Amino acid sequence: PLPPLPEQERIVAKIEALFSQLDAGVAALRRIQAALKRYKASVLKAACEGRLVAQDPADEPAEALLRRLGKAPLVDDDLPALPEGWCWVTVNNLAESIQYGYTESASDEAIGPKFLRITDIQNGRVNWETVPYCKIDEMDIDKYLLRPGDIVFARTGATTGKSFLIRECQKAVFASYLIRLRLPKDFDVNYFALFLDSPMYWSQIMTVRKGSAQPGVNATILSTLTVPLPPLLEQQRIVAEVERRLSIAAEVEAVVAALLARSARLRQAILKQAFRGQL
Repeated sequence: PLPPLPEQERIVAKIEALFSQLDAGVAALRRIQAALKRYKASVLKAACEGRLVAQDPADEPAEALLRRLGKAPLVDDDLPALPEGWCWVTVNNLAESIQYGYTESASDEAIGPKFLRITDIQNGRVNWETVPYCKIDEMDIDKYLLRPGDIVFARTGATTGKSFLIRECQKAVFASYLIRLRLPKDFDVNYFALFLDSPMYWSQIMTVRKGSAQPGVNATILSTLTVPLPPLLEQQRIVAEVERRLSIAAEVEAVVAALLARSARLRQAILKQAFRGQL
């Protein structure tokens, strides 16, 4: 559709003016997204440093809890100081078990239990309806069977170090490119899961990745990572406060995402009107 040359010029000028406004709006929304990302990181950092909620002297110290379970805290003068009642601990001394996944081919046919792979974990979620199945001997199912409270880690590739807390699942086992970590019931697995999303955890993972030609985290590396452990009751208070703050941030993120989608539609609508002579 070819308008007269002067109208072409007026159309172009109008499109550029409208697109300039849209670009400014999109840039503002992107800045909000970046600010929300920084806010989430700061909340998790404060949570893992004991600065998010108040300490209660009546809480059983984390070291006492560890020793009651036959475990010991990590003593290292090079580690940062922690609040009263907290202690440092390695993943190995915190975990009940650390285990590699099952090696088998995935199948769309229901020939066995669900077969969770790295690729099935997207944006912190799993759509269990689309997770494939796998064939596995009955004697091996219990060894690899997932249950609520398990945490799985990506141990290779671009998502190395990413973790996922199993909150609910169908009958499922986990694939070999994942590592499963299981904690004793005496610890709040939700606190550990938020630690695994914190800058403190990722700084340790990135140090490992930079020191390796092939990005990867094996069970040995995972077991040596250090965790700041608060008393159990404080773990629960921290989890509640983090969830409260990040739920608000998630609502803002949803609004921003909707506005970005709307801006893309507006851009197409402007072009559509321009080429119909309606602009």
